[in-house]
Amino acid sequence: MPLRLKLSVEFQRNGEHFPEGDIPLKDYANAILRDTRVVVPVIDRAEGEVRVILNNIADSGTVASEAARTRYPLWVIGRTITDAYELSMFITTKEGTISRTGIKQAVHTAIGNMSIPEDVPSFPQDQAFGKVLEQMILQALLEMQQSGELTWMSFPAVVLSGERTHRYFMSGCARQKPEIGKIDSRLLAGLL
Repeated sequence: MPLRLKLSVEFQRNGEHFPEGDIPLKDYANAILRDTRVVVPVIDRAEGEVRVILNNIADSGTVASEAARTRYPLWVIGRTITDAYELSMFITTKEGTISRTGIKQAVHTAIGNMSIPEDVPSFPQDQAFGKVLEQMILQALLEMQQSGELTWMSFPAVVLSGERTHRYFMSGCARQKPEIGKIDSRLLAGLL
């Protein structure tokens, strides 16, 4: 049975709250968490809260200074731009709070005249944010499950027909630790 939690988010740029990013972050986080079947974001009857803070660590001067130095547009010379992200996630219920902080990921954008190594997966720019956020949220949940912290939260003993007591928990979800960046959401749902 998934945790029914109120979702709150904060999007940051270089550690400062950037409110314009809160709505897309909440929309993506809501869909990602719902798909895991570990946490279901709800508005009413929440058992607690899941808080997602995403910091976009940007160096806005890098691209502009590179373009000014070369005197050519970046699409002519080719350039890679990196958007780094750092996620913190907190789950709070009546049993307490668990958290994961410092989960890092990045999007590398190739501009113009450059080639991308064949072994590097590529995807359209409009999918990049969602893919990076998904990997970070899944990594946080996976670590919480592997450490055993998530299993004690909101999985109460349930008595069926007065005969037996059953305890619901996530089991067998992480038979092996996947490579970072290659986390399959089915691991969190226990479907493998």
